[in-house]
Amino acid sequence: MPQYTIDDYGLQLEAGPTIGGRRALFFCRSAGTLRGWIAFYDDGASMTSPSVDESGRITLTFPMSRYASVMDLLRNEKPVRLYYNSPTFAGLSISGEPVGEQEA
Repeated sequence: MPQYTIDDYGLQLEAGPTIGGRRALFFCRSAGTLRGWIAFYDDGASMTSPSVDESGRITLTFPMSRYASVMDLLRNEKPVRLYYNSPTFAGLSISGEPVGEQEA
């Protein structure tokens, strides 16, 4: 069950009509190696369950309404982990955040 600390990401925003309603795609890397993708689809679009491929790369899907919260995590939190345990238990996590820390 893969888990990676993400230290670098890229973003692709889709313009115009898309096949399947995908609007944005984050590429997540750890030490320069692609570890997975986070895809965003139109709210209400049919999405696949989280998955992991034969190379251990994780794919997560979210509705577009969750885009801002994921972008905030990637921009402002550290460490961010991408994890996959099963199709019903996968996602992003942060840890080591001090209790009561005031965000600037």
